Amino acid sequence: MATKIAIVKAALVRLGAEAPAVLGEDTDEMTAAEAMYETIVEEMICRHAWSFATRWRSISRTVTAAPAPWLYIYELPAGALNLRDLLDEESGVPIDYEMTEALIYSNALGPLLAIHNWRSSEERWPGDFAGAVQEELFGRLLGAFEERIRSLEIREIAAAKLDRAAGRDRRQKPPKRFAQAPLLRAWFARQPRRV
Repeated sequence: MATKIAIVKAALVRLGAEAPAVLGEDTDEMTAAEAMYETIVEEMICRHAWSFATRWRSISRTVTAAPAPWLYIYELPAGALNLRDLLDEESGVPIDYEMTEALIYSNALGPLLAIHNWRSSEERWPGDFAGAVQEELFGRLLGAFEERIRSLEIREIAAAKLDRAAGRDRRQKPPKRFAQAPLLRAWFARQPRRV
C-alpha cells in the first residue's frame, strides 16, 4: 500500500538526500519534493480513466442563464480534476458540451452524468501507478538540482511505467456485454443445423 511519505522518501533517497522521517522537514530537497508532488499526481491521474480515480456523478443544471449558443449551465462535481465525458443519464448517449473552469455549457436538458477523474488517496493506488509517480518525482527533482540529461532519461522511464500501468488498468475492467444487442442475441440463440 502506497503512502505519500513512502513515495517522497523513495525519490529523495534515490536523489542522494537523507530519508525524511515525516513530511515537512526543512531541507531543500524536501521543500522541492513537496512543491512538485501534488502537481505530478494530478497530471498523472488526468492522463487516463483510472479505475481507482474515476467517478460517475449525476449533475444538475444551475439557475444561471447560459451564454449563446448554449442553453444550460451545469457545475463540475466537487473534487473533479478532469471531465472525461458527459452523458445523458437516461439513455447513456454522449452529450456535446463546452467547459470553462468549473462550468459545463450544454444544450441538453438533463439530468446528465459526468465521468471525471478525482484525486484518490495513495492507499487506493496500485503499485505500478505509485511507482510511476515516484519515478516522475525523482526525475523532476533531478532536473531541479541541475542534472537535466539524467532527469529526461528518468522521466522517460516514468512515462513508460505509467503507460504499462494504464494498460494493466484497461485490462482489469470487465468486458462490455455485446451479447445484449438484439442482433447479436438473435445470432447467439440460433442453433446450427445438423445434417
